[in-house]
Amino acid sequence: MGASGRSIALALNRSQSTIARELRRNGYLAAHECSRLGRPRIAGGYDATRAGARARRLRALPRVQRKLRPGTGLWQHVCRLLQRRWSPPQVARTLRTRHSHRRDLQVSHETIYTAIHAMPRGELRRQLVGLLR
Repeated sequence: MGASGRSIALALNRSQSTIARELRRNGYLAAHECSRLGRPRIAGGYDATRAGARARRLRALPRVQRKLRPGTGLWQHVCRLLQRRWSPPQVARTLRTRHSHRRDLQVSHETIYTAIHAMPRGELRRQLVGLLR
């Protein structure tokens, strides 16, 4: 409709920065500009239907893939070391020295603690928490 960001913010009782951010995220992008994160190229401006669909699509994707996930080889290796009654800092230090050339096989002790405590409730989580000193 051609309304300014200020007038839209006033009509919706929202902050002007919120409207500007939404328009920048999902608004018109000229053909010569670079598209990021699947940002739509909409001729004529903002389309709420497309913006909502894009938000739902992006919400389903994790922002960062976790390095330490159940079922991976690294997870099994960490679990074996924890079963030997090693602490997460000892596990992290050992992985760093054994695999100094492979960063994908190294994790910090914070990552180990987070992976254990972020697990859903259940028997596996109780077993892993029981392995901690």
